[in-house]
Amino acid sequence: RVTSVAFSPDGKSLASGSCDKTVRVWNPLTGEEKSTLTGSKFCWCAGHIATADGAAIRVYQMDGKLVAYLVAPSAVSSIACSGERISAGCETGEQVHLRADFLTLEC
Repeated sequence: RVTSVAFSPDGKSLASGSCDKTVRVWNPLTGEEKSTLTGSKFCWCAGHIATADGAAIRVYQMDGKLVAYLVAPSAVSSIACSGERISAGCETGEQVHLRADFLTLEC
């Protein structure tokens, strides 16, 4: 069951988040699946897609290659992007922020 969908900023890809804890990236013109990523929540960020599942936050290149993996203090309830910064809200109230290098975690 699909729980969320969003176009990439350039409109060339469409992502769908599902209850099976996958994020699938599609070509919206052909319907072809480009990649399947781990996570149930996602956001587009500066040519990347960030996903979250449990406390895990993953950042992928557009081709599906994993470029960063970080663990938040508790389960991530929401994830959003602004420019090259990713922010996540955790179930216990903490906020997590990733800088543009996708490797620097700020709580």
